[in-house]
Amino acid sequence: MQNLAPLPDEEKRKETAEKLRESEERFRTVVEAATDAIVQCRDGKVIFWNKSAERIFGYKAAEVIGKPVISLMSEKIAEKHQKGLDRYLTTGESKIIGKKPYETCARRKDGTLIPVELSLTKNEAGPGISFTGILRNITERKEAQKKLNETYEIANRISKTLQQSLLPSDIPRISGLEIKFYYQATGEGEVGGDFFDVFKTALDTYGIIVGDVAGKGIEVAAETARVKYLLRDRAFDGSSPSTVIYRVNNALLRQGISRFTTLTYATYDSLNSNFEIANAGNPFPYVLHNDTFLQLSGVPVSIFEKEKYESASIKLHKGDLILMYTDGIVEARRQKELFGEERVRQFVKGNRALSLNNLLKSLVKEARTFSQDNLRDDILIVGIKKEKE
Repeated sequence: MQNLAPLPDEEKRKETAEKLRESEERFRTVVEAATDAIVQCRDGKVIFWNKSAERIFGYKAAEVIGKPVISLMSEKIAEKHQKGLDRYLTTGESKIIGKKPYETCARRKDGTLIPVELSLTKNEAGPGISFTGILRNITERKEAQKKLNETYEIANRISKTLQQSLLPSDIPRISGLEIKFYYQATGEGEVGGDFFDVFKTALDTYGIIVGDVAGKGIEVAAETARVKYLLRDRAFDGSSPSTVIYRVNNALLRQGISRFTTLTYATYDSLNSNFEIANAGNPFPYVLHNDTFLQLSGVPVSIFEKEKYESASIKLHKGDLILMYTDGIVEARRQKELFGEERVRQFVKGNRALSLNNLLKSLVKEARTFSQDNLRDDILIVGIKKEKE
């Protein structure tokens, strides 16, 4: 009997079948080697389950194939799943199908819930409605995030404690004088270098400090504390502000401190209402009663040895107001435009009837609004007002 050669169509069919088999084999090899769980379901039941799904969920394929996919979900997630599926079947709209991966929970064989990241796609081929889900166990990521959050919270508490220690909790009562301050931090968990202090000297005058150590962080907080208490020490004998800043500058340079600090230091004598002030790099203090900025020049400390600083004396009368502040307020910006001294002046003049506390808070709010709620630096403002003669 004579052998007949295969028909061309039969050869083509065999070739197609072989290519399909090879393609399916490659697909299965890739899917089984995947580290993420790959689960397919049709009409709400599991039809495919790779080895990573076995590892993540604890079910063998034979245990789960044909079972409802909602058995892999908590009751709450299953309810949301059903609502989402109903919406998709009714409207064709979905918040998750074909979208970016989202975080949810999956139920293991032992009943425990684990956090997973899920990507979900609809399968167009074949009968019925089928979907493929790729799930990644993110337990380790969540635990790492939790530890990171706990560390951040601890650091944040430490930072807040340090920051509070750099600002006075109780301002001494000074006869005839009201002193208020307002501090606005720009970042959570970061200690700024802004500080403020009021203390009594050996001559029964009062020292008032407003300073800003360059930078942020725990190291800056330590340096800020050093400057604050060094200044208290050098000012205790009641020396003039210019002399005190001169001493602090030289002492810091002798200690090898390279991080510069801006300072405004003033003394007040309640017996004669004399207010004397010197400035080292901070914005010029503003005096309301004669509508002037005290243009006291002076570079920040820890830059040049034996730098000289000038001072000014003012006799305060009832209603007089002086503002001392770090650069955060005037350098608040909207695009390239700075809030600046002129806006400080106009706001204070236009709102002088406010209480001192409300005036400071409102001024900072004005700067925050100007910057479109994008303050880039901490803000510290100190208001000094003569209440009576």
